[in-house]
Amino acid sequence: METTQEEKKVEQVEQAPATTDKAGKKAGGQAEKEAKKAERLAKRQEQASKAKPAYTKDPNDPCADKFGDLPLNRSQSDPEKRYEKKFTQVHELEASHNGQEVIVRGRLHNFKSKSKKLGFITIRERFATV
Repeated sequence: METTQEEKKVEQVEQAPATTDKAGKKAGGQAEKEAKKAERLAKRQEQASKAKPAYTKDPNDPCADKFGDLPLNRSQSDPEKRYEKKFTQVHELEASHNGQEVIVRGRLHNFKSKSKKLGFITIRERFATV
């Protein structure tokens, strides 16, 4: 038996509702999944809102300002002024600098206190000290 094109179209139309039923079931299943998912999310959010915070500030705590989110430590000086300063490196200091005011940047290497008003500091930068 030969099938004509019209008969093929009729067969395809008859099979089409079967595929849409599967798609409908699949879409219904996805909608059901989404509803359950939304319900679980709402339940978690409700529990989170009821939960007690991990840390509450005590108004009588004298150290309360030292904990929690602290502000950034930012320089309060004018940023352009830092480029105006001329630093002299420790290893470049010579007798010709005697009597002049120089700015030195380094690490504290040693400190000796002789009295309440007199102390000596040693500044180190790389391998040189002053």
